[in-house]
Amino acid sequence: MQESEKSMESRLRLISNELRERTSRLSPQTTTQIAEEILNFHSFRPNLTKKITAYGAKDTGTTGYIKANGFAVLLPIDADDDEADEGEIAYFSHESEARNVMVEHWGKMTEDLEKYILQPAVLQIPFSEGTTIPQMKTTLDQLLELPQGAQDSDTLFPKTYPNEQMFLDDLLRHQASQFQMLSNVLLGSDLLGKNNEGERTIIPKQEWKDWKSDSSQKYPSLPNVKGVKIASDPQIQRILAIEAYLFHRVSEPVLVALAHAHTILGPAMRSPGQRPSLMSGDSFLGANEGDDMLSLIKTMATDGFDLHPVFLKTGQCVGSVVLQDVTTFLVTNGGDSLPEKLHPSELKKIGLLGPAPPILDALEPTHRVAEILTNGVGAILVYFDPTMWGDHSNSEFLRETLEPGYHIVTQHDLVTRTLMTSSQGWQ
Repeated sequence: MQESEKSMESRLRLISNELRERTSRLSPQTTTQIAEEILNFHSFRPNLTKKITAYGAKDTGTTGYIKANGFAVLLPIDADDDEADEGEIAYFSHESEARNVMVEHWGKMTEDLEKYILQPAVLQIPFSEGTTIPQMKTTLDQLLELPQGAQDSDTLFPKTYPNEQMFLDDLLRHQASQFQMLSNVLLGSDLLGKNNEGERTIIPKQEWKDWKSDSSQKYPSLPNVKGVKIASDPQIQRILAIEAYLFHRVSEPVLVALAHAHTILGPAMRSPGQRPSLMSGDSFLGANEGDDMLSLIKTMATDGFDLHPVFLKTGQCVGSVVLQDVTTFLVTNGGDSLPEKLHPSELKKIGLLGPAPPILDALEPTHRVAEILTNGVGAILVYFDPTMWGDHSNSEFLRETLEPGYHIVTQHDLVTRTLMTSSQGWQ
């Protein structure tokens, strides 16, 4: 059975059984000894043994909910799009960028409206201090007892999360559904107007009722975006760390595999030297808002690229163009039906905007990435930040081979790297 098909319950049971076997041998291990080995095993990738940062009682956020590390802006419905029936959500790492986009789309507004339009958001899983041996031991002791119990409805764990990225994807979907619900009520209930100063605002209840006097419609109640709650122990990071230690082999980080593969594939694709990042003007991979659609598809057809991630001008990856979808569209509608320029909203309407590739940790072991790519995911993205590699044995090689920024990884890269490390090498 594939790991992604197992229920969390069955996975916990496998972990529990393995721990019982290790602690009951003729020469048994204690949970303290196992905890120490797990932390040493994951020393190259400490995120798996760190805790998720949640709001505490003294914080401004709701206690127990994952701390925001970015911002979301609720955008108005596109007036030029006759088929648009809801506003989109834009995400930003920095508040200044979010505010600039908010002002660009909304203009001046009151503070009462701004608190709904500009929201704190989780963009990546926020980690706090590293797990100590006693903390890991506590989790191991709990797993020996196979703890069960209902969780809060806002809590993501326990569920089936084969890896950290799928946990993040579910977290972001859960969050996005709350933002979209708020946006739909805010934009679809005639709640917005302007005050005497010309600022956009939320129409007060009595004024709204007077305006709607001939309607039985009730004054809308705006939903509260609570965020996403994280369960207490066992932490999902610790579960994944323990599971990887007990059952999975170690392989090189995916970014290292990609760099090695590029030494073969780069020259073969007429792009020797340093591999440009996806946002670089020199990149032969990736598509940006406003690009020429025909040129993009010609590149896919002639150079063998099955998928191009699609980026907004802000640098946010919002989807992908997949060769299989393009083929279906062209056979059905013909080449003259293609839009001239790449605009994500337009591609979405005609069925040419696929899901955005998942973004994985650049230190993700290659065999874990292979599992994801062989389960229906066409590609993944990784981000190369040279400062994060420090004294890593491959740091100089990575700097020479890869430009800082986002890079796409496909099965072509993993197949090439696997053949390079085989006994026969790359012939």
